[in-house]
Amino acid sequence: MSVYTQVAPEEIQPLLDAHGLGQCQSLKGIAAGIENSNYFLSTTKGEYVLTLFERADPEALPCYLKLMAAAAHDGIPCPDPVTPLTTLAGRPAVIITRLSGGTVDAPTPEQSFQTGAWLARLHLALAAPELGRGLPPSHDRALVRERFERNLDKAKVHAEWGGLVPLWQGWVERFMTIPAGLPGGVIHGDLFTDNVLFDGGRLSGLIDFYYACSDAWVLDLAITMNAWPHAEAVAEGYRSVRALHETEEAALHPCRIFAALRFMISRLDDALNPREGEMVQIKDPLEYHRKVANLLGESAGL
Repeated sequence: MSVYTQVAPEEIQPLLDAHGLGQCQSLKGIAAGIENSNYFLSTTKGEYVLTLFERADPEALPCYLKLMAAAAHDGIPCPDPVTPLTTLAGRPAVIITRLSGGTVDAPTPEQSFQTGAWLARLHLALAAPELGRGLPPSHDRALVRERFERNLDKAKVHAEWGGLVPLWQGWVERFMTIPAGLPGGVIHGDLFTDNVLFDGGRLSGLIDFYYACSDAWVLDLAITMNAWPHAEAVAEGYRSVRALHETEEAALHPCRIFAALRFMISRLDDALNPREGEMVQIKDPLEYHRKVANLLGESAGL
C-alpha cells in the first residue's frame, strides 16, 4: 500500500454520510505497498481502510470486491467492503473493514505455517468458477515476458543492473512457464509478509486481493513460499489443509522459479518507471534476482 492521491477528511464525509459510517475522526496514509493509495480511516462508527485504485482495470474492480466479500462471508479473515465502488478525488474508491493486528517483520515458523494453512482454506473457499470470472491475468506468462522486454533498453544502461541483463534474458527464455493442466481456481497472487496480519500469535487477516486471478493453486503456494522466510513451514501448513496432487508436487519447484522471476520483473518495472506520490514504496528487484539464482543453484553474479 502507498499514497499517490491525497484525500482530505472533508472530501470523504459525504461518502460516510451516504452509508451511515459516522463522522470522520482521522484519515492517515499507509506507506507500505506499491499499487494503490490507502488510508486508515477512523470514524465515530468504527475503524476502516479507504482504498483509491490508481491503475487497476476499472472493469475488474467489482470482481475483486465480490471476491473479498465472498471470502469474508465464508470465514476467511479478510477485509469486507462496506461501501460499493465509488469515485473519490478522481479515482475509483472503496471503504473496507479494518482487521485487527499488524504485519510482522520477522515471521516465525509457526506464523509461516498458519499462513500456508489459511492460503489453502482461501483456495477452497473461492473454488466456485464464477468467482474467477472477470479477474485480470495478473501472472500471465506472456504478459510478464512483455513487461520484461519493454524495460530492456532502460535496464541495459542502468549503472547497477546493466551487466545482469544477459543473465535475465537467459532466465526468461528458460523459465517463463509452468506445467500445464494443474488444479486451480482463484488465487491471491500476492501473499507477501506485508499482506498478512497477526494479532498476538494468531493470524488475523489476509489483505490486498488486487493481484487475485484464476491460475494454478500451486503457483500461489510457490509465490507465498518465496516471500516468507520459512518456506517449508508455509508448505507444511498448506498441506495440513489441502493435500497436493502428485502433479502439483512435481510442479512446485518450477513454479517457485517462475514466481521469483515474475516478481523480479515487476519490481524492475516499478524501479525503472517510478510513479509520483507522497508516500511511495519501491522494492528492490535484486532481492528476487537472488531468489531466482538460489532456486536454480546458480551464482547471483553480483
